[in-house]
Amino acid sequence: MTTPEDLERLVDPAGRKQLYPYDDGRHWYLVKSPTLTLREVAYAALTGDLEKFEKWVQEGEVEIYKSIREVPGKLFMCIYFENAYFLKLYES
Repeated sequence: MTTPEDLERLVDPAGRKQLYPYDDGRHWYLVKSPTLTLREVAYAALTGDLEKFEKWVQEGEVEIYKSIREVPGKLFMCIYFENAYFLKLYES
């Protein structure tokens, strides 16, 4: 079983244009909350914790997109697994 720590090691920076080739029907989850981590969101998805997901979406902490071209922002921290991308705006 993948652990939260394993997911944290998968995080990489990615520009939106470099993600265009992968825009083929996968889901794109944008983490908007400054306190919510990619690891938390990806782990909830991995473990099927839909209750957390629904709460985050309803509270505007996570937005779901069908295309990277719809996601606001240009540079993200990114995790990919389970046919989905998890993104958070990258601040250097």
